[in-house]
Amino acid sequence: MPGKQSFWPFLVVLVFGLGAWLDWAVLRVPAGLVLILLTPGWLVLRLSRARLTWWYRAVLAAGISFALAMSSLLVLELFAVTATPTVVGVLVAGVTLLLAVADLLVGRFANRLTAAPVAPRLSRGSVPPVRRLAAPVLAGLLTVGLAATAWGVSVASERDHTSVTFTQVGLVPLNDAPRTLTVSVTNREGRQVAYRVVIDAPGAEPQEMPVTLDDGDRWDQRVTAAEAGTVEVTVHGGSEVPTGARSVRAVVL
Repeated sequence: MPGKQSFWPFLVVLVFGLGAWLDWAVLRVPAGLVLILLTPGWLVLRLSRARLTWWYRAVLAAGISFALAMSSLLVLELFAVTATPTVVGVLVAGVTLLLAVADLLVGRFANRLTAAPVAPRLSRGSVPPVRRLAAPVLAGLLTVGLAATAWGVSVASERDHTSVTFTQVGLVPLNDAPRTLTVSVTNREGRQVAYRVVIDAPGAEPQEMPVTLDDGDRWDQRVTAAEAGTVEVTVHGGSEVPTGARSVRAVVL
């Protein structure tokens, strides 16, 4: 019943914390699964003080818990924290502990109110349908809100990653031509860049050539080594720090 106090969420958090501290998978894994898949959503529904069937409560609790877990992963990514299972479990355990304390305080306050004389209440059958739907609607809105927040953080994080500028240099051997390689330079700088490409192949004089590329363009050229040794390609220009140059090497036999 929603009005009764439940202390098993505290026990789950305690078992998970003990397993993480002692590095005992036999404690950490089962308690972590309960934290991720059930406990936070179950506590959110308890705070709504809704009378739901057990299967309806289980489905909503699983959905809300999953949304909270996904949101925790995106929050960790936003703050550049490695999302290991233990770190995610600790974060969800902290949220669960806060919800459990809130449920405990609300339960104590509700018990004090019910201890005082109250006016007669309507029977279960006379409860308006709108009130019966309040808890499921609230849980659904919470789930949608968490999912929307997760999506927004994901889009912002992806935008930050795609805003990184770089120049890609490749040196790939050709199977149908001995000692022949393809040199490639791809501009991902977000602007037009004038490069200076230096190619040093065994048995030949170094080649130096200017290459100007718009953002997203790629330049290719074949290089053939006259003898065995190391082919080195150095590209000057772009946003590479600190010298503005990057090199690739390949050994030909």
